[in-house]
Amino acid sequence: MQSEIRKEIKPHDIILKSRKKLELTGIKKISSLNEKEFILETTLGKVLISGDSLTMLNLELEKGNLEITGNIDKIEYLSTEQTKEKKGIFSKLFK
Repeated sequence: MQSEIRKEIKPHDIILKSRKKLELTGIKKISSLNEKEFILETTLGKVLISGDSLTMLNLELEKGNLEITGNIDKIEYLSTEQTKEKKGIFSKLFK
């Protein structure tokens, strides 16, 4: 008899407080980050967070939780094509 390993799918939620604090769940990976932009891989796809003075306050990858502070201007889910375009830009910067 084979034992079946089930990977728990964590829910993905976003809570934005006064455009200054962002709490996210369902985070699988941080693809890229700087003070202007975070690109995150979540259980529901890639997410782009844009703004100014962005700082990672708390990261618990085991639980899939992340907190970001700063001036948050945009939260956008990226399609596969947009993700490839963003990777192209970052790969050019970090060669």
